Amino acid sequence: MLPRTRLLRRVFEARFAVALGRSPHVEFVRVRVARVKTLLAETDLGTSDVAERSGYRHPEYLTVQFTRETGE
Repeated sequence: MLPRTRLLRRVFEARFAVALGRSPHVEFVRVRVARVKTLLAETDLGTSDVAERSGYRHPEYLTVQFTRETGE
């Protein structure tokens, strides 16, 4: 188990944004969408399986978020 640190959420978010130039949420979505792109390009998995392997609970939300982020 990783050690816990006492860092307020807002402080973490601010430091993260300074370091990466985007919020933790935006980075989280970017990483998930990148994973979806990889799975779609390199496998023959269906939407439900891609959603599950990318951390989405519902394939419908995967579709909505993927379309919003990529325009595809």
